[in-house]
Amino acid sequence: MKKVCIPLKCECSAVEGTITLKPKDGNNIICHCDDCQKFANYLGKKEQILTKNLGTELFQITPNKLQITKGKEYLACVQLKPKGLIRWYASCCNTPIANTINGKMAFNGVFHQFMDFSSLKEVKEKVLGNVLTYCMSRYAEGELPPNSHPKYPFGVSMRIVKMLISGVFFKTNRPSPFFEEGSLEPISKPIQLSN
Repeated sequence: MKKVCIPLKCECSAVEGTITLKPKDGNNIICHCDDCQKFANYLGKKEQILTKNLGTELFQITPNKLQITKGKEYLACVQLKPKGLIRWYASCCNTPIANTINGKMAFNGVFHQFMDFSSLKEVKEKVLGNVLTYCMSRYAEGELPPNSHPKYPFGVSMRIVKMLISGVFFKTNRPSPFFEEGSLEPISKPIQLSN
């Protein structure tokens, strides 16, 4: 499949951007971890974000494939734990945007809610590929598909490691819309939330 440019926009369209990718460029997963659930609660959008099994739909890609073209001033972030994932959202309407590790790591977990598939001819599954895993299923509710895992399956973990290693050699951690180009510090100071 050829590269596809997926438009990105928050609920109120104040923040917009694009992702340019092929399905093999990333990992299409559904994460059921308690931190993803807490983030949905923090945004006040549990019903809109979480699946019926309390999962969060994410597409994991390298930062260089994502651009924010409008509304960077609305990018805000939180950390649920010290040194935990930095979770980005649009402060204008509380749309979840992406999870990141830090400016050095070539990793973005982009929320499906930030992707606008309405203007694409292809269906979501064709663009992002099938769901690789329903991970952290120990925090899920209800019946899950056979490719569920209580933590992270080895195969998907290795795909993430490969993504991070490629970042070291090919500098795919930059440019990133979430971190300053020089210092690699977050463009917005993360709000520290206590558990």
